[in-house]
This record gives sequence, structure tokens and C-alpha cells, in this order.
Amino acid sequence: MIHNKDNAYKNSYSKLINELKYRGVKNTTVLSLLQHDWPSSEKILRNLTNHLSSGFFDENGRVVLVEIVTKALKAYECTIHSDNRIRANDHERMCIFLEALISATCHYMQIKAVDNKTAEIWTISNKESFTQWVKQRSNHIEIVENHFDDERLTRAKLYEKVVTKSVKDLFREYKYEDSIVDGNLGTCS
Repeated sequence: MIHNKDNAYKNSYSKLINELKYRGVKNTTVLSLLQHDWPSSEKILRNLTNHLSSGFFDENGRVVLVEIVTKALKAYECTIHSDNRIRANDHERMCIFLEALISATCHYMQIKAVDNKTAEIWTISNKESFTQWVKQRSNHIEIVENHFDDERLTRAKLYEKVVTKSVKDLFREYKYEDSIVDGNLGTCS
């Protein structure tokens, strides 16, 4: 994983949307459907963008944030266009999107950022966003692999940080929260 500090906090949400559009009509169409079904999904994506930044790149030079959201949109699309099962209802579709978003984030972000000057560490389960954290650091940041000690706890912290209060309240009422945090909704791939 590579981090580019220059890209860490410059209009990350706009960059995300532009890159999704650049990648094709399918992403744009599915994103539009998601935002039509769940207007709060824009805020959720903004929250994720603000927490991570668009400054992380995979080994192939792709923006990690775009890869994460693309996987979640693909899961959402599968709930709409499924040949072998009944179309999921609105709540189920959003649950599957959120579960895929959190799963992809945990998959791609098994890293920690280390300030080699102060030995301070950032991971996705930090309360502070990476954007805020990196702004306060020197240029001595190293990105290293990090496996979660407790993935469920990491997922729960990410869910709390990213998902809007209104969606959390609704999914708590319908008892969907544990399935999202546990990551056992069985999304298509």
C-alpha cells in the first residue's frame, strides 16, 4: 500500500465520484440508484472518504477508496439484478451495501500508518480520521501491514464512524446492525 500525502485531503469525495464515473456507466447507474433509494448513502460515502482520504493506492496504483466503493456498489447491484433469487427489499439492499463497504474497507485497509518521528500510529479503527491525523504529522510516515486483533471490533468502530445516525437507528430497530458488523450477509462477488 502506498500513501501520497498530497492527495490525502484535497476534495476526496469529488475525486471519488469522478473516478467512479470515469470507470463506467454501470458504476454511475448503480450509484444513482443507491442514492435514490437511500439519500443518506451520500453522507455515508462522504464520511468514509473523510475518514480514509483518497491518498491510499494499491500495488497497481489504483485509489483504494475507489476500489472499496466499487466493491460495495457491485454488491448493491447484485441485490437489484439477481437472476436466481427474489429482489431484495430496500432495507436488505442497504444492509448488503453497508456490509460490503465495511468488508472491503477492512480488506484493503489492513495497514497502520506510523509516524517514525513520534512512533504514533493510525489504523482504520481510530476515532480521528486519517486526514486529520496525517495533517498533524511530519513527512516521516510509513505505511505497514497490520492484521486486526479483533476484526469485529474494528468493523463496529468503522460502522459507528461512517454510518449516519438515522440509518443506524433504523437498522438497530430492524435488528440488522449485528449482521452488518459481523459481516455475514453473504453478498455476491
